[in-house]
Amino acid sequence: MRLEALIFDLDETIMPDNPSAEGAAVAAAEIAAERHGIDAEALAASLFKSAQKVWRASDFGAHAKALGASSWEALWGNFSYPDPRLEPLARWLPEYRLEAWSGALADHGIEDAALALELADAFRRERRTRHLVYPEALPTLDDLARDYRLALLTNGSPDVQNEKIDGAQLRGRFDPIVISGEVGAGKPEPAAFRHILALMGLEPEQSAMIGDSFRRDIVGAAELGMFTIWLNRFRSTLPADVPDDLPEADATIYDLGQIRAVLPE
Repeated sequence: MRLEALIFDLDETIMPDNPSAEGAAVAAAEIAAERHGIDAEALAASLFKSAQKVWRASDFGAHAKALGASSWEALWGNFSYPDPRLEPLARWLPEYRLEAWSGALADHGIEDAALALELADAFRRERRTRHLVYPEALPTLDDLARDYRLALLTNGSPDVQNEKIDGAQLRGRFDPIVISGEVGAGKPEPAAFRHILALMGLEPEQSAMIGDSFRRDIVGAAELGMFTIWLNRFRSTLPADVPDDLPEADATIYDLGQIRAVLPE
């Protein structure tokens, strides 16, 4: 059966989400650095540790994780999609951000709730100015679009992911675009993959999934019979706790420019 469509993951596949968040955190932390003489990069590192700690201790982490929403995205996104399971989380976000930044400041001997609120607002502004894409992403998409349908399947809250997609001017490059928060299921759940395939009117064998997460992008797609391409940018090994009976990727690449070379003829 001929391969008709290429389905892409977004974060760390097309867009480097972590560097964008880190850059925004450092920029916000410069406010505290100027006033208290602390190191902005160290404060930024403390922020992500503090945010993860608060996130994991909450009652909301499990569902958010299932949809692929992360603690650092909650530092700037609104999670405003009308999903009753997300509404309590959305109401909690201001408190979460205050706790996360307060904890980061406390690591450096500073107790100042007003400053924590100021940093939280600064981070949200800074993060919204950073919608980067990997250098090879756009030329690769332009090339592949000549021969294949391109689609996007991403985990996360719709408002956050849509803001990234629009900020990076990616919307017109994919059809359809599916976000887990809209579906109620995130990768690697079969429902997420089946949903986008149904929208495209394709069988699994007619599509390929390209993504950086072996667990989320590769395993779920492979179990349905999709062709899978693992983007292993940093040439990392699989975690030791990955079961031996998990399906393997059909191909492994190290940047998006290698996709065409590994596609089946």
